Amino acid sequence: MDNIFSLLGKALVVVGVIGILVGGGYYLGTRFNKPTSSVETTAVSPTSTVSHTLEVTSPTPTVSQHDNTGRFAVQGGGASTTVYANVKYTLSGVAGWTSSTIVQPGINTIKLTKGDYQLTITQAAMGGGGCTFPGDQPQDMSVALNVPVANITLLDGTLLKRGQADPNNNPGKETFDVCQKEQGNTYGNLTTFGVINYLTPLNPDSEVLAEMDAMVGSLQK
Repeated sequence: MDNIFSLLGKALVVVGVIGILVGGGYYLGTRFNKPTSSVETTAVSPTSTVSHTLEVTSPTPTVSQHDNTGRFAVQGGGASTTVYANVKYTLSGVAGWTSSTIVQPGINTIKLTKGDYQLTITQAAMGGGGCTFPGDQPQDMSVALNVPVANITLLDGTLLKRGQADPNNNPGKETFDVCQKEQGNTYGNLTTFGVINYLTPLNPDSEVLAEMDAMVGSLQK
């Protein structure tokens, strides 16, 4: 009888061990062997290139720096597609005057203004002609300029001469042309810097004319 109980006890122990092993295996299998979720990688297409159009606007006018006398520097010239394409210049503005620039294809114009007085220097594709002054012999294809006349010598020795043009050109105004000395004693209205003109009221103030002459006299490349 003792042998029977001994065998039965051993059998129960074996069954318990097997149960523990089976249960432990099931737990471990469910704890560590869970199926991993699949991660789907989506390819991101490269960002498409955006074409940008550069919008060019006219430069904002800059405020000229004045020295303690009120004078200021003006830069101009370089009219494209003309004989002046490589001709840039500077001049010294006088206190009380303002400057503006007009730049278009083939045209470059500097305007200096004081009230009703205006000095312009224009570079463009244009034909020129001669200039005659009081006492000169009339010449074909020349503009006859009258008094008041002023001689203007530039820093490099270039000789310019200013005279009053036909008053019928601008009724109610007076116009002056500045011409450059050429070979001999002749003058032409196409200067090294372009065509230079003054526009003034009738009977212009001689002091304002002198200011205009002084600004022209400061021209240099």
